[in-house]
Amino acid sequence: MKYFRYMWIGRSLDGRRTEVFRKLKSDSLPKSVYVLAVPETDTHVLDIYPGNVLKHKYFKKSQQIVIGLAGSYDEAQELSGSIVSSVYLETGSVRLLDYLEKLPEDAYV
Repeated sequence: MKYFRYMWIGRSLDGRRTEVFRKLKSDSLPKSVYVLAVPETDTHVLDIYPGNVLKHKYFKKSQQIVIGLAGSYDEAQELSGSIVSSVYLETGSVRLLDYLEKLPEDAYV
């Protein structure tokens, strides 16, 4: 799994950004934190997972890109809409994979 360096963060986590990033990298996110990831296949726009699923081997080996974190499922859905809107305004398309592929290599941790 890759992590987008310039991740979108929900309002409820904004003051805890450093703590949440540390927990994300150590695979110890609580299930109350939701992860927004670009799916490996182009079947839909974003996947939303509870933070605790990142401990599973599948996610550690997957090539998904985590691009956002939210403090609740509802906030994750709102953040998903914000991400898609941002990408659309910048590129004229909602294809996140195309947008992310054009970024430099150092955009990922």
